[in-house]
Amino acid sequence: MALTELDVFLRALTAFSALAILVSGLDDLFIDVFYYVDRHLRRREPALSEEELRARPEQCIAVMIPAWHEDAVIARKTVEYSNYEVFVGTYPNDEPTMKIVGEIAARDPRVHRVVCPHPGPTNKADCLNWIIESIRRFDRTSGKRVDVIALHYSEDLIHPLTFKLMNRFVPECAMAQLPVIPLEGG
Repeated sequence: MALTELDVFLRALTAFSALAILVSGLDDLFIDVFYYVDRHLRRREPALSEEELRARPEQCIAVMIPAWHEDAVIARKTVEYSNYEVFVGTYPNDEPTMKIVGEIAARDPRVHRVVCPHPGPTNKADCLNWIIESIRRFDRTSGKRVDVIALHYSEDLIHPLTFKLMNRFVPECAMAQLPVIPLEGG
């Protein structure tokens, strides 16, 4: 039985796709194996206590929150940390979000409304770039230096000791990612 050109092409495409999936899977497998080997071979650190977290001197944490139509969920979060600044990226054509962030900023000098120079929505990276620029300006003009940068979304609920935990691991770790547990909406 002779193969047609289409059959040859489809078999070659299938082989290429299978190879690509294999390589991609090996890449994922490497990360998983590295994690588990590192986890089991590394010296076990003693568990951190809340008292240890609370006793550490606080570094300045800048919290970045990109916001587009987030007026319904922007709210003051309660954290056990005092040395932080919140930078909320907003857009000039999202008046409800700009209004609520402005009201919060008027009550709390640690909250900074960042207004992107063009209408939204754009992608999150664009909004975050303007927030980063605002953090740099804050560093230059405030006399404070931001030591840790954290990314949160306006709807994220965070544990009151989240910033204390970040404070413990940065700068020892260049990056920390804390899990966000989804909660059912009400």
